[in-house]
Amino acid sequence: MARQGHLIVDIGTGNARVGVVSTDGEILSIKRENVHYITDENYEESIYFEPDELWSQITRLSKEALQEAGDIDIRAITATSQREGIVVVDREGNSLLGMPNIDHRGRKWEKDLKDKDLVYELSGRYPTSLFSAFKLVAYVPFIRINLRRFPV
Repeated sequence: MARQGHLIVDIGTGNARVGVVSTDGEILSIKRENVHYITDENYEESIYFEPDELWSQITRLSKEALQEAGDIDIRAITATSQREGIVVVDREGNSLLGMPNIDHRGRKWEKDLKDKDLVYELSGRYPTSLFSAFKLVAYVPFIRINLRRFPV
């Protein structure tokens, strides 16, 4: 009879991990790999990742962890990820660009926001160069370059 368990996915700052744990808390398997980041020369201290590549890593690590865990009936899947990490998608839901929590492309626009207290009131965080909205401002030229992939 198969044990019952959970599949846990953690996309961290430096690596992606997938674990399988039994419902009584025994760790049955953990697999990990570094996340591959690419330097974006267009912005200071800016890096990104290819979302489809990261998804392939996660699915492969999941298969490896499940195989190592043995006969298990997965009852739930949960995931955690980077704070302020985002993936931009097109209208069809295709992944275009991943910007991790340590991507500072928003630094150029950080000084332009006049009412940081309002953002804090609404979100519970003061905006910094890591703020996702600032990253999206930097992303607008990418949308224009890739209009065929992202019809606006």
